[in-house]
Amino acid sequence: MGWQARKSCYAVPMTIILRLFAWGLAAAIAFATLGPAEQRPHSNLGQNGEHALAFVLLGVAFGLAYARDRSRSAAFVIGFTGLVEILQFWAPGRHARLEDFVVDALAASVGLAAAMVLDWKIRRSRHSASKKNPRGTIAREDGSIRPAFVRAFSSEVDTGSRQENASKQKSRARL
Repeated sequence: MGWQARKSCYAVPMTIILRLFAWGLAAAIAFATLGPAEQRPHSNLGQNGEHALAFVLLGVAFGLAYARDRSRSAAFVIGFTGLVEILQFWAPGRHARLEDFVVDALAASVGLAAAMVLDWKIRRSRHSASKKNPRGTIAREDGSIRPAFVRAFSSEVDTGSRQENASKQKSRARL
């Protein structure tokens, strides 16, 4: 394969929690869509609003849970949307409509895009934080950063670089 999958920016336990949440949400949406209409939760958003909210959340959940491969996440979420709509043909009292699929697919796409933006912001904030004082480094008084292991193997004073210390020693020797 020509490309390398990115490493997730979340810790392993968080990724597991996000994946469990995403699959639980998918199961809840499948039940609400295919189950009896009387047992389905209703809100003041209307049918399109309920669909949009459910599938935006599904897109965000799968977008964050499977951030390493966004194209597969998008294909799955859109495919799931279509499958749930098609299965309504065989659910008693339910009806499959193209309008519902379009609303659901667009909402899921918005959720996937929101997850991508959120993931980008998390990576960016972690990257800028690691630039300020990355692990294994020592922040010096002048604002520069150097590796922590240099302290153990150098005889330099904590302020300044080796060149600055060498020039200071030469100037002291001249006096």
